[in-house]
Amino acid sequence: MDACFNPQEIARIAKRIEANGASFYRGAAERADDPFAKELLENLASMEEEHHRRFGDLETRWTSPESLETFFDPDGDASKVLTAFADGKIFDVYSETGPPVTGKETLEEILETALGMEKDSVVFYLSIQACAKTGQDRERIGEIIQEEMKHITLLGDALERHRKGDCS
Repeated sequence: MDACFNPQEIARIAKRIEANGASFYRGAAERADDPFAKELLENLASMEEEHHRRFGDLETRWTSPESLETFFDPDGDASKVLTAFADGKIFDVYSETGPPVTGKETLEEILETALGMEKDSVVFYLSIQACAKTGQDRERIGEIIQEEMKHITLLGDALERHRKGDCS
């Protein structure tokens, strides 16, 4: 399957993922009664906003003529993942707000949704990283992957603490 994505398209999708994550975390934090959960969700929102800024910086850097070429993906594996994201099969990257938070969700449901979002974003960023043309771009994307993996750890720990009734 040949799907072509130029760096600007990928950066825009990545920025949308981060904006959706920040929106989700902010909405969940606003509705959180538990101080531990509120602080965790606000911190995660701030982290996602920083990632959004960093992808904006990458998008700006990816404007040279050689960067405007499509990413190299000889086996088409990364393109399949990117296409699934772009088509909304994994989650809707074009949504303006990310998954809705109605206020009826339990903290456990919010944390589980957040874990799923973070795992999906890692898969997406690994696909981008596999296609990146320069070592510097791969390294910068790798840094974001590491941060997203820290989010998974934070959320997993918070979920475990919540299930044990230890959220102080």
